[in-house]
Amino acid sequence: MVLLASIRLEKEFMLLNLKTYLELQKRLFLRIIQRGIQLDTNVTRIADQFKVVRSNPYPLDPFA
Repeated sequence: MVLLASIRLEKEFMLLNLKTYLELQKRLFLRIIQRGIQLDTNVTRIADQFKVVRSNPYPLDPFA
């Protein structure tokens, strides 16, 4: 009887550890995705700024 209770507690503890591990993995995955989206947005913003600079070939020309 005690052995069955011990096995049941160990099984519940293992499931709790698995759930915790999976929750942490999910959070990490979501953080990586959010960071990737943020980096993609930053790259797009930099590329857009570069296009603005390229559209004006003489940005320092006082006669422009």
